[in-house]
Amino acid sequence: MPDSILTSRGFVWVVGLLLLAPLAFRQGSRPIIHLGLPQVCSGDEPHYLVLLSSVLEDGDLELGNNYRSAREGSLQAGRAFAGQPLDHHTVPGAAEYSQHPPGQAFLLAPLLFPLRGSRWVEPAALLCSGLAVVLAMLALRALAARLTGDAAALNLGVALALLGSPAWHYGRTLFSEPYLLALAAGAYALALLRARPFLAGLLLAAGMQMKPPFAVLVVPLLVASLRRRDWAGAGRLLAAPVASLLVLLALNQWMFGSPFTTAQPVGFGDLFGGARGLLFSQGHGLLPFSPVALVSVLGWRSALRSHRALAAPVLSGVLLYFLVMASWPIWDGGHCYGPRLVMPVVPLLLLGAVKTLERPRSRWLAGACLALGLLSVAINLAGALFSCAFWEAHPLVAGFQLLAGELRWQLR
Repeated sequence: MPDSILTSRGFVWVVGLLLLAPLAFRQGSRPIIHLGLPQVCSGDEPHYLVLLSSVLEDGDLELGNNYRSAREGSLQAGRAFAGQPLDHHTVPGAAEYSQHPPGQAFLLAPLLFPLRGSRWVEPAALLCSGLAVVLAMLALRALAARLTGDAAALNLGVALALLGSPAWHYGRTLFSEPYLLALAAGAYALALLRARPFLAGLLLAAGMQMKPPFAVLVVPLLVASLRRRDWAGAGRLLAAPVASLLVLLALNQWMFGSPFTTAQPVGFGDLFGGARGLLFSQGHGLLPFSPVALVSVLGWRSALRSHRALAAPVLSGVLLYFLVMASWPIWDGGHCYGPRLVMPVVPLLLLGAVKTLERPRSRWLAGACLALGLLSVAINLAGALFSCAFWEAHPLVAGFQLLAGELRWQLR
């Protein structure tokens, strides 16, 4: 298809615009579209905004005054929560420090500093989330381009990895996951394609400030360097993550009195139960929200044979991150949409679709990939457009329930 849109660079622009499109709508608890500036919805989002507001407005991490300001009507927790009672996501003590790591606020504060104190902080922060997913798409495409020379399979596979996954939803939220996705994809592209281990480590170090377990993604890249006997590269890769770990310990000492006391207690849950839930649960399972993962995994089998130096570290990183999140006591990520905690590595896993779609391949397998891909896109289109309506629920199941309820009401 030499003249097909699927083989052109313009397709990347189309996917990028689709990823950003949900930001044009305000979100409510029902699947109704309202044009307007994006705003935070629920869950941890307003608390991330309070933390960002504290860094922007006060230059500190103490949130007591910021929660009071929001309760009195300011926009520091978002428009939807101005003047509303809001539970404090803080650790009890003389000073109210957040239960959430401050890395996201540190990343966004320099970008949004000119807007501090204005009503534009909230929509601008959400725009940054969307742009983070677009940047992740570019890094993912660079990785996928190493796996295939088929331009149509490349573009379509990358589109499915983003539009057929919860990344589409999280690109219009203020969770840390869109940034973690961009940092993970960028780090692996820099390390495996550009031989820039220090920059790769710097991105992983930034992710550690948002979610300390993000550090496990260093391991496959470090193993790859050691297998090549690239000792200098391994040292450059580790430099920033080690520094990031020291910063985390120092912040714990400052806020909680001990370098080993964290805002949220570190613990382990039921690994097998968490893994089962992250794969199959209706509200937070990977396969119900991205069924294209079934055939993407088969594509990685081909990638391991033809491009092992790239495929092995990527798949190892996905597996390690999945196991860590599955062993987390709250593996479902709390009140949220889909498999939130593993979302930063889901598009990396779905890149296997480029090999499944590659020519020459089995027609039935490529057809299954397209069919499951379209189903995945439909699911996550609903999750992106009606962001708040499908938290704790599957869009197809909840959608059918809503339709059935409307039909019963009409027939009365």
